[in-house]
Amino acid sequence: MLRSQQQGEILALLLGDPGLAQILTRAFGVPVILAEVLSPIQGISEGYVYGSWAARHEGLSGPRPVADIDVLILGDPDRDQLYTALSDAETRLGRPVQATIREAGWLESGTGAFHDTLTSRPTLRLDIPSD
Repeated sequence: MLRSQQQGEILALLLGDPGLAQILTRAFGVPVILAEVLSPIQGISEGYVYGSWAARHEGLSGPRPVADIDVLILGDPDRDQLYTALSDAETRLGRPVQATIREAGWLESGTGAFHDTLTSRPTLRLDIPSD
């Protein structure tokens, strides 16, 4: 399940089992870090990862590594707190995190091209407590 490969001075550890990789990603990766930094912020009813990171997570083909992480925030959070938290996530994840904020319930009642595109593609709900 785990093998090593020497690449110059770097020893790379490779996961041979996609299921194990998914478990580790869920346990220590993007969703966990985002949920951790967003949980203390009041006014967030839901949060989702969408875009290319969510698509790769769901197994859709496309380029790797993903350059940034797109996050949909539903609710009315304090934007200064939100962007400070996402800056922390960017540092920890080593890539930009782009936030889009919409009102609570937008996934069910929203309209427009962005809504249609987002709801037709993979999303990953973040495990953050709602208000």
